[in-house]
Amino acid sequence: MVEVKKDTILVGSNKRRKKQTNKEGKTIMSSSDALAKSFSVSHSGLFGVDEKSMLEILVKWQPEDLSTFRNETSFVFLEDERFPFEKFEEIFLKFLKREFKRFKDAVVQWTMHPWERDARMARKALKRGREAYGLLIEIACTRSSDELLGARRAYQSLYSESIEEDVASRVDGIERQLLVALVSSYRYDGPKTNDRAIKLDALKLEKAIRIGDKKQLIKDEEVVRILTTRSKIHLMAVIKCYQETFNRDIAQDLDEESSLKDTIYCLCSPPQYFSKTLDSAMKANASKNEKEALTRVIVTRTDVDMKDIAEEYNKQYGTPLPKKIEDVALGNYKDFLVTLVQRALAKGRILGVDEKSMLEILVRWHPEDLTTFRNENSSIFPKDKYFLFERWQDYHIAFLVKEFLRFQDVVVQWTMHPWERDARMARKALDGRPQAYGLLIELACTRSSEELLGARKAYQSLYGESIEEDVASRVEGIERQCWLGYCER
Repeated sequence: MVEVKKDTILVGSNKRRKKQTNKEGKTIMSSSDALAKSFSVSHSGLFGVDEKSMLEILVKWQPEDLSTFRNETSFVFLEDERFPFEKFEEIFLKFLKREFKRFKDAVVQWTMHPWERDARMARKALKRGREAYGLLIEIACTRSSDELLGARRAYQSLYSESIEEDVASRVDGIERQLLVALVSSYRYDGPKTNDRAIKLDALKLEKAIRIGDKKQLIKDEEVVRILTTRSKIHLMAVIKCYQETFNRDIAQDLDEESSLKDTIYCLCSPPQYFSKTLDSAMKANASKNEKEALTRVIVTRTDVDMKDIAEEYNKQYGTPLPKKIEDVALGNYKDFLVTLVQRALAKGRILGVDEKSMLEILVRWHPEDLTTFRNENSSIFPKDKYFLFERWQDYHIAFLVKEFLRFQDVVVQWTMHPWERDARMARKALDGRPQAYGLLIELACTRSSEELLGARKAYQSLYGESIEEDVASRVEGIERQCWLGYCER
C-alpha cells in the first residue's frame, strides 16, 4: 500500500502530475487532485470526510472523468492483475467507510440519554477485552454516583444482566477485582472529609507500593478498597497528603500499573486525564480505541467540564483544543466537535435552528433540551419499563445508521469502476437471497454484452470464483436459468 502524506497527492505510478498554473503563476489544483486529497484522509491521520468538497466535485464528473480519477489515484484503486479494470483497494475501502461513520456516531451518542450512552460504551469495552478496560475505568470514575447508578440501571434494561456480573464473568485477568469494585461503587458525593482517615489511607498506599510487587498492586485488597469506596474529595486529599509526606508523586510510583494510574487520574484530575486522552486520540498513529475517544470525550464532557479540559489541553500541549480538532478533522464531523467545544468555552446558551440542519440544532442543545426532545419523541425514545430514562428504539438506531450511510454509499458507488460496482452489487444480491434477485435481473438485462462480461471478470477477481458458478450454487428455480442464460450472451 502506498503511504499518503498530508501535503502530497500520489497518483498513477506515485509521481506528481505536471502542475497547472493561472495567469498569476499560482498553482491550480485540479478537481481530480482535490478529490484525491479528500480520499487520502484515512491514510493521513485525519478524522472524518470533507463531504462538501466531495459533493461539489463528484456530481460534475462524467464516466471518463471517473475513469481518469481511478487511473491516477493508485493508492485508492489498484489495477486488476488479470482484467483491465481498476478496483477499490479493500483496506482503503474499509478506512473510507469508517471515516464516513464518525459523524453518525457523534450524532447518535450526543442524542442518547447519558445512562444509555454509558451502558452501551461499557458493553463495547467488555466485548473488546483488555485493550478497552480503560474505558470502563473512565466511566466508573468520572461519573457521579447517581450517573453511574443510572448507567447500571440502563445496562440491566438493555442487556438483561447487571454490569457487575458481566464484568465478573468476562474479565479473567488481574483487573477483575478492581473493575468489579469500580462499577459497583456508590461513593459519598458530599464535601466532608476526615483528616485522620486521609493520613491513614496515604500511609497504607505508600506501604503497599513500597513493600509490594508493583505488578500485583492491582490485586492488593487495601489499595482496591481505598480507590473504590472513598469519595473523590477524600481521594484528592489522600494524593496531596501522599505527595507532601513522602515527597513523591503517586502516579510516578505506579508507573508499571496503568489501570491504577488511570483510576487515580480519573477520580482526582479528570481534566488532566481527558486532555491526555484527547491528545492520544488525535495522533496519526493512534489505535482504533484511542481514536474513538475524540468523539466520546467531547460528547460526554461538553456539559460537564469541557472548559477545564480545553484549558488543561492548551496548558499541556500549547495549542487551543478547537484549533487542534480543525487540524485533524474534516467536514460535518469537524464542525460538530468544534462547535461543541466552543460552546463550552463560551459558557453561553446559543439558540439555533437537514445533515446541515441537524448539525446546527444538535450542537446548540444543552442536556435539558436533549431530555425534552427525547420525552417529546416517544416513538423514537420510549420510556424504559423499569427505570426512569428514555432509550433509543433499536429499530430507529438501525434506521438512522442506514440513512447516514446513504451519502457514503453514493460516493463509493459513483467512484467505483462500473465492472467492480456491478460485481459487488451482484454479490450483495446473492447474499440477500430471493428478495434481491430482481437486482440480478436488472444487471443482466440493462448492461451491454461487454459491460456484463466486464462485471463477470471483476467478480472472478474480487471473489475467486465465477458469477455463473455462484449463481448455480446459490439460486434455485427459474431465476437460475434466466441469469445463466443472460451470462452466456
